[in-house]
Amino acid sequence: MRSLLFTAAEWISRFAYVNLLWIGFSLLGLVVFGFFPATAAMFALVRQWIMGNIDKPVFSSIWVTIKKNFSKAISLV
Repeated sequence: MRSLLFTAAEWISRFAYVNLLWIGFSLLGLVVFGFFPATAAMFALVRQWIMGNIDKPVFSSIWVTIKKNFSKAISLV
């Protein structure tokens, strides 16, 4: 029972942290230019989690993905 609650709390806190980072990077990019790169980075991180790679640091993973794919994500606008 305890491990189930711990696991649920851990995943809830992960998603809350990613959501706060997404909001922060969207606002940092003045919403229009930050929305698509932040969303692409968030999806890339969640995809890594689904594939079983949950040990990567969240902030650095999102930051590297935003820097790497900024021009591709902006071209969607």
